[in-house]
Amino acid sequence: MDKNEFSERLLKLRREKGLSQKKLGDLLGVSNKAISKWENGESMPKTETMLKLAELLGIDGNELLGIYSTPTAEEESFSKELDKLQSENLVLQQKIAAQEKKKKQFVLGSVILVAAVAIITATAMLLTRTGSYKNPELADVGQNGSKIVFNNAEYLPCNETQNGLLEFNLGSFNDGFGQRYAKYISSDSSSKSVTVEADTQYRLLKLKTKQGSFYYIDGNLSAEFLPENVQSVSLDSGTIANNGNYTYYDYYRNYYSGNEQADIIIQTFCEFYNNLDNPVDKKITELYLGNNSKTVTVQFNNTYLPELKAGEFFEDGKHELYFYNYADAQSYAAGEELKAFVNK
Repeated sequence: MDKNEFSERLLKLRREKGLSQKKLGDLLGVSNKAISKWENGESMPKTETMLKLAELLGIDGNELLGIYSTPTAEEESFSKELDKLQSENLVLQQKIAAQEKKKKQFVLGSVILVAAVAIITATAMLLTRTGSYKNPELADVGQNGSKIVFNNAEYLPCNETQNGLLEFNLGSFNDGFGQRYAKYISSDSSSKSVTVEADTQYRLLKLKTKQGSFYYIDGNLSAEFLPENVQSVSLDSGTIANNGNYTYYDYYRNYYSGNEQADIIIQTFCEFYNNLDNPVDKKITELYLGNNSKTVTVQFNNTYLPELKAGEFFEDGKHELYFYNYADAQSYAAGEELKAFVNK
């Protein structure tokens, strides 16, 4: 197997396990930059690291390298039987869910009580843990002209779309977040001390105030979806928005910049994403989101920025293509120019 084949297989398996580059690197005892180089096809791990990597991913070393043996008739029969059992199990789960729905009216009072206790507990934890509402009222917060000075660097506000995407993806990269003190400077040059959540790996800050939560990024970086910023765009089968979990099926495509065809695809997606407007009727989302869905993940050239899941393409009953944007929870018509990219 060459480096490119290995890099695509590693990227696919890591995402199936729900691991970030940082988390996988920590488990292996290497840096996230080493993981990035493996996934970019720049290098391959040593033999002992390869064996440990295969063990962490729960597969055989040969499978990680793309070496497969032909299944026996007994193995094929077992696989078919397993598929049948899984299908029957799904039907059973649906029946159980229907029964539970009927019982809902009998436990409504208990649910309300539990929810109230949970809300009160979560609120108390939030106030004591993050100190988010201890920050003062801030002029121009989240607006151009404001900035945060942290570790001798200036952090500038993200736009509304970037805020939405970072908040949606927060669970995949916030392991290193911790409270830090910083200086907030408004457009009139007045300053106030604030508490921010800073990440140890990525150059991002999260500022919580009574006005809301806002992300600020190192002024030398850019999280805009522009071809010159993007290292790769990936497509995976499955839906996140419709069930809260990513489910991998049998489809995976990764387009790295530097290849003529991949560069065209990256440019096409970036232009489409940066010009989203006129969301379609919400009924389309309600009826079809999750139908033949393919999630889109964007990885930046700069390793100080986390990879972001941007949204998912899905089809209606007539195979018309739509894009559900995670940043604003809206669906948009994708048009013919995206069909070749999505359905290739």
